[in-house]
Amino acid sequence: GPYRGIGIGGSGFPSGAGFRQRPDIPTYSSAVVRINEDGSVAVLSGAADTGQGSDTLLLQIAAEELGANPEEVNFVRADTDVTPADLGSYASRETVFAGNAVKGAAAEVKKQLLPVAAEELEANPADLVASGGFIYVRGTPERRVAFSKVAKKAIDSNKGRPVVGQGAYDPPDKMNYATYTFGAQVAEVEIEPDTGRVKVVQLTGAHDGGTAINPMAVEGQLEGSMHMALGFALTEELVWGDGSPLNPSLAYYAVPGPLEMPRTELVRVDSWDPEGPFGAKEAGEGTIGPTAPAISNAIFDAAGIRLKSLPMTAEKVLKALEDKASG
Repeated sequence: GPYRGIGIGGSGFPSGAGFRQRPDIPTYSSAVVRINEDGSVAVLSGAADTGQGSDTLLLQIAAEELGANPEEVNFVRADTDVTPADLGSYASRETVFAGNAVKGAAAEVKKQLLPVAAEELEANPADLVASGGFIYVRGTPERRVAFSKVAKKAIDSNKGRPVVGQGAYDPPDKMNYATYTFGAQVAEVEIEPDTGRVKVVQLTGAHDGGTAINPMAVEGQLEGSMHMALGFALTEELVWGDGSPLNPSLAYYAVPGPLEMPRTELVRVDSWDPEGPFGAKEAGEGTIGPTAPAISNAIFDAAGIRLKSLPMTAEKVLKALEDKASG
């Protein structure tokens, strides 16, 4: 029958590139948080949601810092005529960079709202807590006022002048990267000795992404990255001939489909990162790192062959098996 084996791989990955080697390129993210006339909240950011869920993440961060309900917070993503600067959605930077910028802007707004709530509650602003859509007196949660009411009163009492907060984040100068994530995976594989075909039976992955702000989104990112990494490890290769790609379409470029997805088990390692907003950091792109090493080590464990180039196609595996058999 097929050879079977298991292998382990590990990796570390940065949360956001620092670009310290290019001082002319700014690395920062910035944000504006504004109270609207109806008491709702607008978050203005140049962060781009390319499917990773940063829109939802930034709304959650703003709501948590303000103590507002997420339903009261709206995300405004237009262009740089309207939104402040963000360097871009790459290098797994938006959670730490844009998240810290939004958190700082929301904290500025909260400072302006607490005196308004203190007047309403006849309390000291330093004794107030904002959470769950209300602002209340610490130790006496029944003495409370709705966040939306305080926000609207702040606008009305200021004759319509907006309540606005600004925030920005750039890693400290001594840091080339903001922070790092770490992960490990175990792959179990089967190898068909007659064809060299490698089947991944199960992938188990553990990832330290700090404190998960949106656990369901984190799990989706981890699963998606592991699936993407399967193609990187086993099938995806851009083949060139005479200066032109020979497999220029998805009909010939072997991206794994849903049926190639093995059983997966996720271990989300919650930690607290002091550099990230509410302890969070990257969770997704860094998960790609351990997959190919884990599969390579599993192939070695199964058949005693060590492949040193990617992808580890059936042709490469079969040739390695034949070379081993022939000595």
